[in-house]
Amino acid sequence: MILSIGMIVKNEEKYLEQCLSAMKPLLDNVDSELIIADTGSTDCTVEIAKKFTDNVYHFEWINDFSAARNSTLQKAKGEWYMFIDADEILKNCDDIIRFFNSGEYKDYLSAAYIQRSYHNINNGEIDYSDFGDFRVLRLTKKLDHIKFENPIHEALTPYYSPVKYLDLIADHYGYMLYRDGKVTEEGMEKFKRNMAPLLQIVENLKPGERPDISVYKEISDCYLLSQDYETSLKYLDMGLQTLDRNKIAITTYFTEKAPTLLYLKRYEEVIECCSEYFSEKNPARKTALASDCTMYFYSASAYYFLNRYKEAVDDFVKFYDVYKLYSENKLNTNDLLYTSVSFSELKLKTALVFFFDSCVKEKLFDIAKKYEDPIPYLNFEDDWENILPFIKLKAEILRNTDYNGLLPLYKRLGENGRKQLICALRWHLYEADAEKRKTITEALRIISDSVSDKDKKTAEAIAICSNYFMQGSVDAAEIENYLKKYETAFNADMLCIMLDKSIDITAFVNSSDFMANECAFTVFSICSNAAALLESYDIKVVSAAGLEKTAEFYKYSMAQEIRLNIAVSGLFGKYGGIGARWQTEFAEFDAEKAPAEIKPAVMASYVVSAFEKGDYDLCLKELQKLLSVFPEFLPIVNAYRAETKKSDKRAKRENARSEFEQMAIAVKQNIREMIGAGNIADAESVLSEYELLCPDDSEIGVIRAEINALK
Repeated sequence: MILSIGMIVKNEEKYLEQCLSAMKPLLDNVDSELIIADTGSTDCTVEIAKKFTDNVYHFEWINDFSAARNSTLQKAKGEWYMFIDADEILKNCDDIIRFFNSGEYKDYLSAAYIQRSYHNINNGEIDYSDFGDFRVLRLTKKLDHIKFENPIHEALTPYYSPVKYLDLIADHYGYMLYRDGKVTEEGMEKFKRNMAPLLQIVENLKPGERPDISVYKEISDCYLLSQDYETSLKYLDMGLQTLDRNKIAITTYFTEKAPTLLYLKRYEEVIECCSEYFSEKNPARKTALASDCTMYFYSASAYYFLNRYKEAVDDFVKFYDVYKLYSENKLNTNDLLYTSVSFSELKLKTALVFFFDSCVKEKLFDIAKKYEDPIPYLNFEDDWENILPFIKLKAEILRNTDYNGLLPLYKRLGENGRKQLICALRWHLYEADAEKRKTITEALRIISDSVSDKDKKTAEAIAICSNYFMQGSVDAAEIENYLKKYETAFNADMLCIMLDKSIDITAFVNSSDFMANECAFTVFSICSNAAALLESYDIKVVSAAGLEKTAEFYKYSMAQEIRLNIAVSGLFGKYGGIGARWQTEFAEFDAEKAPAEIKPAVMASYVVSAFEKGDYDLCLKELQKLLSVFPEFLPIVNAYRAETKKSDKRAKRENARSEFEQMAIAVKQNIREMIGAGNIADAESVLSEYELLCPDDSEIGVIRAEINALK
């Protein structure tokens, strides 16, 4: 027999039938057997298992996954042994069938495939865009001394090279530990289940003894799941300090430490961690590794958040070069057996956003142009948040050249991208000088002349907006008519003009397709002075009917300021102003019964009022009230609190200085009264004491001259 497949199961009815059905082609086409050890199921697991094999038996659970796995290994008759989890679904068995039936397996001692773990359930659905790929060593030639070790996160040891990396992906559902961004009860149970035995291993170590190289990392993972990032870092550092630095498995400590530090916004330390990984202090990295991809990504991201855009671009370029090799299966290095190169769509989109934005800020258009094709930006074209940075980059290239490439770009994009491009170019009209406006208008006219009947709406939008910008003035009625004809989603530039001219934005925000979050993101993306426009906008011009949606827009605009490291206190003041306006307009309503989107603005108005009165203690209390009702405001509250705390300290210093100055005036007046009364000795003594406190006061010399004259 060529292959034995071993499984351990307990209450796995949710995925087991899918798992075994997906594996059936392998069982049918390769000389093989399936061995299943049940450790105490109370559901239909055993019945499902028996549909696929007669080799199902009970194993008494002793809190040791390796013991259970070893029981299947001992029963295996095959030349090779494979193990798989019940919540893994093989996508396609073709390559593994070919591996055995072609005889290629005789050239290897081990084999691995990609385990693709999904993490999140959002709105009741699995988020297939967010995953981590891990090369799991699941197949081995069955040698006498091979066995499973470790009571949890068990692993086959030893494993021998050469290792065959199979073209096989298994969807893994066992680590969907987050639901709508929060750790699930199942996730916390895994944390509790895994933590005790892992800590016991560490506690039982003898002086000078090292645990298995994965132990500290697995403890760190448990704390990471419970969001105790500092303790997670502690165990990662323990691993880096005490484990064998020559073993390639040490790379997993670096690839976990960098993102944890990034999450804590300790950007300088992220860069230090990445530098150490690439330095001679990390002898495990003797050649280029797949993990390089991860480390370049995090170092580039840290540089980006530190506004060191040139260095960010340099490392993003290295990231894309390594990622290209990895994605083409040209970098199958053994570190992949210990760490995941987790570049799902989510991280690729993030990298794309940071990279393009850094190129724009540094005007590195040649580098951006070189890398625009390898980056699969068009895959994200339906995602407004991620196609926009690419559009912004291309628009900046056009702005800094001659707009000759505009039409080919326009034709290359889909409908979403085209609308974003037109929106960006119209804003260029607003920012450009008269000569440049002519160039942009001509470029837009070329697009307008070339569009199909399907795109006539786009052509009309170009014509209308060109006139608005070229005339240099805006008529509120014209804008209202325009908004009745066209969706707001791709007219964020129009909203910027309305903000700049303090035109009532009610018609815009109350449009049926208005989405506050998307609009705020787009405004801050296309307009370099968006924060200033929002702060200077006169809230009083908004009609009562538009206050609720305006408040929602300002809320998401503050979130954008936090994303871009812009101070939020100015916008928070405006947000509170909207709440105050609502109370004025609807004085007959109880503030506690305010609509959902306006209520936090009303509460913010109390915060702003307290701060403006100089009552910082009351300000903090009102912030706490806001947070207790609307916990999603935590980032905004934290940012506002940090900014106003600085202002409060400055105010206290100024008050203290003012009080000291008043005291100084009183002391000097007292000295002069002593001089007038003839008490020269007393006046001279007090003046000497005052000089010790205020040696730089220019009046001291004048007063001393008066005393000397009387002497």
